[in-house]
Amino acid sequence: MNEWLALQLEKSPEFTFYEWELKMHCPEHQELIADGYLFRDLKAEGSEFCFTKWGRRLQLLRIEGSIFGTDTDDTDEPIVEVDPRDIIRYRFNWEPWSQKVRERNGINGSSTWLDKYLLFLGQRNYSGQKLGFILGFFNHRDEAMNLLLSLPARTTSNYDVLAVTTLCFNRLPQQDMANLERLHVYMVPPINPQTLTIECPRLLLSKRQEMPSIVLSHTQEADYHLYGYKCRLPVHITGEMTKSGNNIILIGDTVVEIGDVPFRLFLRLVLELCRTKMGTVSKVDLRSEEYLSADGEFQSIGRLRECFVRTLGDLHPERFIESYRPKTLRLSVHPDLVTWDQQKLLGHDDARVRDLVGKLAAVG
Repeated sequence: MNEWLALQLEKSPEFTFYEWELKMHCPEHQELIADGYLFRDLKAEGSEFCFTKWGRRLQLLRIEGSIFGTDTDDTDEPIVEVDPRDIIRYRFNWEPWSQKVRERNGINGSSTWLDKYLLFLGQRNYSGQKLGFILGFFNHRDEAMNLLLSLPARTTSNYDVLAVTTLCFNRLPQQDMANLERLHVYMVPPINPQTLTIECPRLLLSKRQEMPSIVLSHTQEADYHLYGYKCRLPVHITGEMTKSGNNIILIGDTVVEIGDVPFRLFLRLVLELCRTKMGTVSKVDLRSEEYLSADGEFQSIGRLRECFVRTLGDLHPERFIESYRPKTLRLSVHPDLVTWDQQKLLGHDDARVRDLVGKLAAVG
């Protein structure tokens, strides 16, 4: 299944495709037909209307075995005879496709539709947990959240985890993901279009995984008492980026993805922490330095905190990105626990990031 086909099916799993558009956009369509993933839809071909490869919408009239069409947008256009091959249509056959997905992922059971946009694929046991796998068809956040929040009530069995994959959609904010995980609903990356494999979710159920412990020196412990740092997890700024362009940070062993704008604010807080162990920066300075927008201060800080919703154990992100004093902000961790890959960061494509890294290098 190529990207074009997946995008059309994401809009509606019942989408029908003209043969001419499959030839234009889906080179492997003959293979999909041979494998039974696409089947000819004679009912759709009996429609009174069709769309042509030239973008015209025709109303069809069938007379003695011939098909004629009139343009529905321009009635002055002459009636044309329509080639029967131009109205051949195909529909995607989800049953053999979902069977192949089950085989590739060791999933048991059979598929069933929970909603016209939610396809239950089956179940499997994983690390002692009972997982239910679901394919969701989403086009925007609100639609996705309405369906995902209803999932526990739609499934007939008690699953420890419901893992939801998609064909393409991958755009839920971290806060939404965290809210879903409280219901044991985990969004995982889109299904691999070539291998049909589905990533298993990180199992963060009612019992939180223990976070890695750090042994601090007497001096560092004294600093925690003096400065009141809240976080005791190592923070490593990798200098690496995801395919979607997010910056990768490690909190302990957990990967955090941060976009460039909140990443610059994060680095500014790291810089202040390394300059002065207190680490506080006034919000006035952050605005004047354009790390916070004058009319969107709370949104800017909220977006940064949102990145850490699922990574800090029992520590709330507001105690990690902390308003330590009124009208100030700081990163609430000992500076000795913050490390970064200077070489990779100096190769960042954002000039302001490179500038911040240069200043970090100067303070050690």
